[in-house]
Amino acid sequence: MPDESFSSWFACTAVANGLRPGELYRIVQAGEDRNPRDLDRYADDHLIHRLADCTGIDVDRLWRATFRRWEGLLFDHDYGDRKLAWLPPAGRVNGKRCFGQQACPMCLWGGHEPYLRQI
Repeated sequence: MPDESFSSWFACTAVANGLRPGELYRIVQAGEDRNPRDLDRYADDHLIHRLADCTGIDVDRLWRATFRRWEGLLFDHDYGDRKLAWLPPAGRVNGKRCFGQQACPMCLWGGHEPYLRQI
């Protein structure tokens, strides 16, 4: 989907291959953290390039689905070492599970395949 978030695309790709997102992450990022952080905010070069190579999707398109597309518009640069006041945390923070992405029930209900859109 053209406006789909990276984490939504990643989850759909995992399911399409009979995997849970965490399983796909551990396959692509072998040896990394077993509990991936917020993929929209913390996707790295290896993850993006590996997925682009394996799926045939353009690297730039995958990067545009992450929060990097908003650098210089909503924020100067995200170093990833502090909370962003406008962004709820996703994944785990200090051992606690965070609620992460927010979803609009009407957007998910539309009678078509649901996906999470970029902001």
